[in-house]
Amino acid sequence: MTRQELPLQWPGQLPFDEDDPAAGPTLEEAKASIQYLIDQALDHGSSKDLVDMLRQVARFKQYSPTNAMYAQLQMPGARYVLPPQTWEQRYRRRIVPGAQPIVILRPFAPLMFVYDVTQTEPLEDAPTLPGAIEAPYRMPAMVGVDQALEGIGRGAPRDFVRVSYVPQGSQQAGCAMPADGEQAQSVQVKWRPKPVVEAVPVHYDIVVNGHLSPTERLVTLAHELGHVYCGHIGTQDERRWPRRVSVSTESAEIEAEAVALLVAERLDQHVQMPPHLYQYVQRGLPLPMVDVQRVMTAAGRVLTIADGRPPPVPAERKPGTQR
Repeated sequence: MTRQELPLQWPGQLPFDEDDPAAGPTLEEAKASIQYLIDQALDHGSSKDLVDMLRQVARFKQYSPTNAMYAQLQMPGARYVLPPQTWEQRYRRRIVPGAQPIVILRPFAPLMFVYDVTQTEPLEDAPTLPGAIEAPYRMPAMVGVDQALEGIGRGAPRDFVRVSYVPQGSQQAGCAMPADGEQAQSVQVKWRPKPVVEAVPVHYDIVVNGHLSPTERLVTLAHELGHVYCGHIGTQDERRWPRRVSVSTESAEIEAEAVALLVAERLDQHVQMPPHLYQYVQRGLPLPMVDVQRVMTAAGRVLTIADGRPPPVPAERKPGTQR
């Protein structure tokens, strides 16, 4: 296919004049666009989200805090980023075709384009990078992964969960967050005698790094579903799982890690869990407050949908009955 240039004008296009400086974005508009990205990164404005972003920025030591923040806004989890010529000259790695550059500011120049390590591939004589840099979440392949991912892909939406796979930086595995419930996704709720598809509201968003392998995706997804089903980010129906947003970060992570471990061990008893999904449990420190029964129930719910079965749905209340 021959390359075609994008026309400067096309039907229905909003008018603009590229020669008119006034037609470009104002400083206020530019600041507003950056603030919009920050607000999106901070989800619903929780202090924990801000602390998480600040920690990512603090670890991003080769660039200024402002550029580190810009990089995080464009690619969450980006930490080891370099210009393409530096990747090739110093580390003998080239940019993967089609990779989207991260745009940062450059001293005494307008912009600089950099790439995360996940956007590179080694040349023949490339040195081996430490696993903590290139693939900190690497796991050996597990059995039954594809079937489990397919089951979760069908079952999680019935619990009002939207799962998205988005290419992110090497230091990001996944996250779960509440959604506003104003969006909906098409969900097949019946298969027999005829398929029935309904619009189901989205109350929870799970984002998984698209650079992960299927096994890494599955275990990360089990961890994030653990947060949802343990009630760490709230509930739209107490009959499905309780609201437990006041649980401490350490307790919440241990519960989510326990859910992921249970799910992985049930699928493959020889599984080797990566550090990011096992960091709290393996410390061997005194155990904080953990609801073991909630962990078991949450893990059972993940395993149910991973097996291709629909999640348990509470019975409809009859008119006049008490809540």
